[in-house]
Amino acid sequence: MIVHMARSKKNINESQLEVNSMDNDSVTDVSRASVHARVLRRVQELPILPKGKDLGFFEQVDMMLQQIGKSKMNAGTRVNAFILRSFYAKGKGVSEISKLLSGGVKGTPCVCRERVRMIVQEIREDFLSMRFTKKLTQGIVLRKDFVDKMTEFTDNHIGYVIKESKWLTCPRLDAIAFILRKKVIVGETIIPCVKTERILIDEDIEKSVFCAHYAGLFHLLQREVRPMSFDAIMHSITNQIHMKGIALREELIRFLLLQHDKVFEQIEEGIFQLRAEYMKGNQRIARIIYEKKDISSVELQRLYTELHGEKCSSISAASRVYSWCVPLGKSKWVYREDGERMRLPADFIRDFCKEHVRFTMQDVLDYLVSQGVNIKESSVRCYILRDCRPLNSDGNTFCLTSAIPKSKDHLWRSKNTATTRPHHNNWKTRIEVEIHRILESAPKQRMLQRDVLKQCMQMLESKGVAYNNFYKVVYSATTLRTIKIDGKIYIELND
Repeated sequence: MIVHMARSKKNINESQLEVNSMDNDSVTDVSRASVHARVLRRVQELPILPKGKDLGFFEQVDMMLQQIGKSKMNAGTRVNAFILRSFYAKGKGVSEISKLLSGGVKGTPCVCRERVRMIVQEIREDFLSMRFTKKLTQGIVLRKDFVDKMTEFTDNHIGYVIKESKWLTCPRLDAIAFILRKKVIVGETIIPCVKTERILIDEDIEKSVFCAHYAGLFHLLQREVRPMSFDAIMHSITNQIHMKGIALREELIRFLLLQHDKVFEQIEEGIFQLRAEYMKGNQRIARIIYEKKDISSVELQRLYTELHGEKCSSISAASRVYSWCVPLGKSKWVYREDGERMRLPADFIRDFCKEHVRFTMQDVLDYLVSQGVNIKESSVRCYILRDCRPLNSDGNTFCLTSAIPKSKDHLWRSKNTATTRPHHNNWKTRIEVEIHRILESAPKQRMLQRDVLKQCMQMLESKGVAYNNFYKVVYSATTLRTIKIDGKIYIELND
């Protein structure tokens, strides 16, 4: 009986313990739920953006860094917290932070530069993986949509050109770039606009590789002057980049052409050129001739001054560099496509002579005016005498040489007559005619300048003309042109 009562008492006590245990578990669950609810109420999703204000992407990232830097840090993370605030919120560099820590910042141990760099790297990975708040901050959560936006920017943009001037003085720009797996390009002398803009590129692209691509593209479009298609650019720049031992990155060239629009401009889909302000004087002149196709010297000079705020340099110097800039007389310039035969004054005169057979100087001049060709009368005469002969009694009436046998009713001068018109004793015209005679028998109507001078010497000496007048004619005659090949000066007919 006693044993039975004892057993009954024990069963009652165990039942009470079970009931009490169940009550305690319920209380614990309620407490945990209450704490969790309080924590959720304290959690902040960053960045907190001001209402009614439209901020750009970089401004949002900058605001997020400032807000995290002001948040409360977990205990036991003094070094990491100090580095977080210094690098990401204040914009201090790794070397500067390492020196501060080495100097013994209160409450933090000394940390070497490499360890600082590793911690900065770890914090960034926590940023992008959303583990960040668990390690350092209390009650801070990065908005998932914002993390996704940063990740999308990192994955889909090889670079970015920041054009707002306020970022020039922003201490956190390097930190913003680092968060987005980019680095800032600044201070390179080969890159225009670095004083007014900042360029971000993928951190896996070496600075030397970026500069080689930029310099190659810049100088290619500067030399070419005319717009180029993207395919033509890639074809022309490939060997240039490879010669430096660098693999060509097409996406980097595309980024520069499309994004750095203060230097490069897209004039139509897939067609690019360098902006004129980054070109030299001759290149600017050639660009105007290309764009206008047909322009007078006066208008070209006026337009050049209007566009660039300075006087135009020698227009003829541009034509010596760019063969597609063709002078039409001394007061007009036209654009000639590569391989295209442009009608020059000599062509107009030759066609007129063959069509009319017999004519006067005034007939030719009237015809040239009607065709918009502006050229000196002395140059016209020089061109006419290539295919025609003047009348003995009238030096201003001509007949096509091949038609003289059928025109026996008049006396025409022989081909070897020195004077080009009655009582005409102009030594410049004599020298020019003699040079034309020499070049017409030369291959490609081109000859070394010194060889031409040698052949002209006899004529010059017989007429008592100083040899230096030869150079005056060569460099002033519109019918002649000098070119430099392998350091040697050649003269050729300008037709």
